Amino acid sequence: MKQFRPRAFLIIPTPLEVDIQKYTKYISFLLAATGIFSYFITGYLSEDGFSVTALIPTFIAIPLFIMAILSEKIPNKKAVFMHVAVVFGVLCILGGVMGVTALIDGDVSPSTSEQLVLFIVGLDYTINCVMSFIHARRN
Repeated sequence: MKQFRPRAFLIIPTPLEVDIQKYTKYISFLLAATGIFSYFITGYLSEDGFSVTALIPTFIAIPLFIMAILSEKIPNKKAVFMHVAVVFGVLCILGGVMGVTALIDGDVSPSTSEQLVLFIVGLDYTINCVMSFIHARRN
């Protein structure tokens, strides 16, 4: 059975040893780094101080990482854990839609850029997961 290889941003092939669980870990690290970076940037640029809402990507990254770990540790429940992970990918998309609407309205702020990253990464992750599910179903 040929293994499914996720493609970063749907165009960049990943190395052979990357499966959907490892890809989920990479995505969770990317989201956590985005959240922490945005937390400090908005804290220093804003007069109101640090905002916990800048950590929303990190709050989404934590359960994603947990689902990836659980799917590796409990292989017979892998499908369940990865389906739950896709729900968090969809939450990324929904959270990022606000960034798209803000960009259309002309708002170019660190918050908008963080929401756009959330949208793009969530869309990429969700599409790769759906493609992985289709690949698994065919095999």
